[in-house]
Amino acid sequence: MADPACKELVRKLITEQQWSPEEIAARLKHEGNPVQVSYGAIYRAIHAGLLDGPKVDGHIRKASRFSTNLRRKGKKYRRTGEAGKQGRFVIQHHLKDRPEEANNRTVIGHFEGDTVAGKLRSDSLVTLTDRCSRFTLAAKVPNKAAETVRDKIIELLSQLPDGVAKSVTPDRGKEFARYQEVTDNLPQVTFYCPPPYSPWERGTNENTNGLLREYFPKYQDIAPVSEMAVLGACLKFVNKKIPDIDFYKKNRSTDEEISATTFAWLVTGVVISLVILYALVMQVTYIITSAQLQASKKEQKEVADF
Repeated sequence: MADPACKELVRKLITEQQWSPEEIAARLKHEGNPVQVSYGAIYRAIHAGLLDGPKVDGHIRKASRFSTNLRRKGKKYRRTGEAGKQGRFVIQHHLKDRPEEANNRTVIGHFEGDTVAGKLRSDSLVTLTDRCSRFTLAAKVPNKAAETVRDKIIELLSQLPDGVAKSVTPDRGKEFARYQEVTDNLPQVTFYCPPPYSPWERGTNENTNGLLREYFPKYQDIAPVSEMAVLGACLKFVNKKIPDIDFYKKNRSTDEEISATTFAWLVTGVVISLVILYALVMQVTYIITSAQLQASKKEQKEVADF
């Protein structure tokens, strides 16, 4: 990280594109960029203060620390062993029963699911991430009630072509308690529940939700955010996930297969976005037409009274 060009490139990708050090190192290697740096070197430079802002009176203020640009804002991971109420609902299929094609990420259609909370007692996001392609479906819900989350999952998975969605590995939160009713509506979709407090069993979705947090920070009110903004954030992942897939699946797939998979899901995402846009246009058209009809009826009534 002694090279000024390398330092400036890393600074730009983290602050402007919200890339992680792992994604930067993998992308530079994937593209054969003349600037090469390992993610470990990037983290060491950040912790050493090589990318921090200017000092004030010989000290670095917390807001000037470059580590605040990372997803965890420089905080360390903490473990807790406290028992809780998470996951207290009947489990039909455990994670150990999930098919091997889902475990080794060789087939598209096996999703991991969770919710991303916004402001307290306000809207949240329901997210579903495909284990193979990392393609993400996300949408707003007014609350985290089990019925609301159930209906949104059915809506999201129903947008996919028939037979694509095969399984979901959900979080063990109570918002997924009605998962069996999703299977009743979509018989081809089976839910495989991991043990409570085991987020690493859904690492793909946890990582995706962390990326979403860069666009919708914790405690931010999601209610004013449009569905198109949520969809745009998910589509932006496609560019970031290419090195991610190449990095973690280099022993399983060729570059051509990875590119084909990514392109296929990109097309699917564009189609879904167009469907949502069409629905919004039709809704606006309906509102305008209704207003015009009401105005016409009012005018006719005034003429008749006159």
